[in-house]
Amino acid sequence: MNTVKEKVSNIRFAADEYQAARLKAAHAGLSFSEFVRQAVARFNPPPKASFPVTVLATVQELNAIAVNFRQIATATDGDLAAYAEKAADKFLAHINATHTGSRPPLSPAGLERLREQGHRINAQAKAANAGQPVSIDTLRDALAEIMRIPAG
Repeated sequence: MNTVKEKVSNIRFAADEYQAARLKAAHAGLSFSEFVRQAVARFNPPPKASFPVTVLATVQELNAIAVNFRQIATATDGDLAAYAEKAADKFLAHINATHTGSRPPLSPAGLERLREQGHRINAQAKAANAGQPVSIDTLRDALAEIMRIPAG
């Protein structure tokens, strides 16, 4: 997605942080600006300690699933990589919605259902990281089950 970049921000780095970020950008083949934008888009800090336990648990599970989908996207190519990337973005949106309160945390039963599907997705991420085949049908089924879990 090409969007007009119209906002400018000055960021202060320690010298070693700046060099590390520049090096990471170069290794990724990205401009420094694009590297920072991608890093910001993917960073999900843990919620403040003042969040209720249900919010923390929901965010933790959603984040683990997003990480697994990112691993699958990185370790695969073609349609599977594109599917995993979109799924990871969907989970990042759910994380942000849970953080802001626009999406309620899951109930204990919903959280358990999420964990079960998370384990299925994690097994596929492990396979992808080991260079083994990944079942897009398993991923789709797990994602469909997750989307059926009622919020709150």
